[in-house]
Amino acid sequence: MQHKRPILEKFYGTPLWYRIEHRKSGDAIVVSYRDEKGRVQYEAAPVGGKKAATSVHKAEEGGAALGALPEEVMAEILRGWIGLHTPEGCKRRKSVSDLTLGVLLTADKRELLFKTGSIRSESTVKDEDRVLRMILKHWGATPWREVTPKNCAEWLACQSTRTKRDIKRLMCRYEKLQLNAGIISSVTWEHYKAKESTRRRQPHRALVRGQIEQTVLTDGQCRELVAGIQARIATESVTEIDLALLLVLTAILELEEVAALTWEDFSYLDDFPERLTVEVKKVCQRIRKKFGIVELDDPYKRRRIPLPTIAEECYRELISRKGLS
Repeated sequence: MQHKRPILEKFYGTPLWYRIEHRKSGDAIVVSYRDEKGRVQYEAAPVGGKKAATSVHKAEEGGAALGALPEEVMAEILRGWIGLHTPEGCKRRKSVSDLTLGVLLTADKRELLFKTGSIRSESTVKDEDRVLRMILKHWGATPWREVTPKNCAEWLACQSTRTKRDIKRLMCRYEKLQLNAGIISSVTWEHYKAKESTRRRQPHRALVRGQIEQTVLTDGQCRELVAGIQARIATESVTEIDLALLLVLTAILELEEVAALTWEDFSYLDDFPERLTVEVKKVCQRIRKKFGIVELDDPYKRRRIPLPTIAEECYRELISRKGLS
């Protein structure tokens, strides 16, 4: 037995029809494109049967011919299949136990956002539609009976207090729709308490510091710095600051690591005597009210880094001037 539904809209100039077929394995949805005389031009494979919920959800994600349909058309087809406004839809919803939240909310979107018994402003509907999409993004592929405050506790803890209240209000209204249709016997989201955020309040200076972007040098600024160091190497006028700049630019050392370096940390490779390396094993840290040098405990932070030729030339000029070579 088949139930044909009227044309939904023009899709690429071809009238779109859908029907629901009653099968032994379960009801299935069949979408077809027909000409103006009602003759079938193309008919998609049935979606439904034993795994109706799974197949419809895959189709909604684009895994079948239904996935190519606009959102409004998909919602209309799902309403015809499991809509709460018809006894057949309620019966199918009860018979399929693994329906996902994405399938149900898509089918009930019209009743959830608009048919509330009161006049609603456009801004309110947009806010609730935003919350609805947020819920679908994280829990759309989950069976709807498993979307409870207990299972969503970790996700809810990351949301703001206002978002928690909006989610609770929307899910409560959704469960009451199910309750009035006789799908469920009790609600779970009504007992959820959207508690205030318990995160420690940050001091004013910490908030300001978090908004300040880190300074990043441009390519032109880096070239200008390196060119200046090369000129000072040629004139034998480099300083320790020039070597520190090269270590930051070429070896990607942190300032705390550069400040803890000594001349003994620089050495040449045994198998490649012309390649200078620097060994990072200490760091400068603030200890109480003073700064001190401490050993790095993390083995991943202790490392030996080969340096480029310009850093080796700068180092050689400095140690020769200091008489350390």
